[in-house]
Amino acid sequence: MSTPENHDHYPQQPGNQPYPYDGQQAAGYGQDQGYPAGDVPSQQATGFPQDAGYYQGQGYPQQGTEYYQQQGYGQDAAYYQQQGYGQAGDYYQQQGYGQQQAYPQGAGYGNQWSGYTQGPPQASKSKSKLPWIILAIVAVLLVIGIAALVLMLTGNRDQPAVPSPSATADPAPTNAPEPTTAPEPTTAPEHTAAPEPTNAPAPEANALASVATRGGWVYINTSGEVVIQNQYERSWLYSEGWAPVYHDGGWTFVNLMGEELVQPTFSDIWQFSGGAAPVQLNGGKWGLIDTKGDYIVEPTYDEIGEGSNGQFPARIGEKWGLIDAQGKVVLDFTYDGMKSPAEWIVGVRQGTAWGYLDIAKNDFIFSPQAEDLWRFGEGLAPVLIDGKWGYVDLTGKLVIEAEYDDAWDFTEGLAPVRVGDAWGYIDRQGKLVIQPQFESALVFYGGLAPVETGDLWGYIDPTGNMVIQPQYIEARSFQPVS
Repeated sequence: MSTPENHDHYPQQPGNQPYPYDGQQAAGYGQDQGYPAGDVPSQQATGFPQDAGYYQGQGYPQQGTEYYQQQGYGQDAAYYQQQGYGQAGDYYQQQGYGQQQAYPQGAGYGNQWSGYTQGPPQASKSKSKLPWIILAIVAVLLVIGIAALVLMLTGNRDQPAVPSPSATADPAPTNAPEPTTAPEPTTAPEHTAAPEPTNAPAPEANALASVATRGGWVYINTSGEVVIQNQYERSWLYSEGWAPVYHDGGWTFVNLMGEELVQPTFSDIWQFSGGAAPVQLNGGKWGLIDTKGDYIVEPTYDEIGEGSNGQFPARIGEKWGLIDAQGKVVLDFTYDGMKSPAEWIVGVRQGTAWGYLDIAKNDFIFSPQAEDLWRFGEGLAPVLIDGKWGYVDLTGKLVIEAEYDDAWDFTEGLAPVRVGDAWGYIDRQGKLVIQPQFESALVFYGGLAPVETGDLWGYIDPTGNMVIQPQYIEARSFQPVS
């Protein structure tokens, strides 16, 4: 991230620029690129035509004769025509029977089919009746066979309308609920919960920190577990559910699921505050976007800095002022430099001297006299006086003597300070509670603070014990995820 002249004091290395290693401005938006109405275009579910039935989905308009027409039978009688008989009755007449007699409807076959004649033809009195009896039996068997064939065809026709065994698992009444009840509690939660360790923080995680590994920047929780494995070229702090990340030549934001807000097209960026985030377009002007990626304030400013409480330092030409998340001017553009606001107080520069201004009263609580300063934290703020750092309170009184070679703001009752080349931590009374021993140190959050030792970063607790062992090339402080 680019660093303006006014950000002389950076948290990780006070006295330097606020975003180390970021001194570049890449290409940003060509146009506003927000999300469409939905993150992923909804797929139109395919289904069968309304009120048409299952068979229309298969190309059969009705469950009746059309199926058989597809098979080449226009009507029941066509079957016999296929066999060389004009009508179903012809079949029986050629078999030696008289007029056909159809079965009555409702006999269990669903359609009228050719059946027996009214009786066998009268034979000669001189001949035995036995051949006719045999022929009658054969006819009965033949009709039964034809009826069975019809039932089989009807069953095949209706079969697709019945769920497959794989869909019902077991048709037995006692086992039928199993596909909808038994697998769901054991498989469905596993399917949704499994990605969480890699794509989203665990439910108990309330803070995340970005750390640099040899593969790139990832995000860990306070247990040291990697919860967002996307490996970025650079990353920054979470705020309001989003964190700035850099890859493929541009900046964008990533949420707690590892999903990106827009394509990485911003050339510079700061985290969200009050629902707005500063972004730079094409290495030029700055504006504010919302959490959908849409511009709240069009890119018209020469620079917008890190915000707090929905207020952002902004520059027009050589002068700085303060704007809110909607772009409304809070402090006029009359200052030569401005820091990130905190606790309704903002550090401003007039000429070469820095002081603290009460935003609401537009009045100084600490007149411009410091060589440098940083933002307030827990009612105290670091100031650089005569080459050494000390702390002033909200009345502008120096309450911790300026005796440190570097310093940062207070969080959770402790502040990092540098004595010579080593960093340690002091309490609000200025007492060293963690002796200077680290190559670098950052602020506490969630009971942990990143420290550098032996060219690797780990995390300590407020007693100075190493909780997450040094293993990272670089590490940021933890921040709340929302």
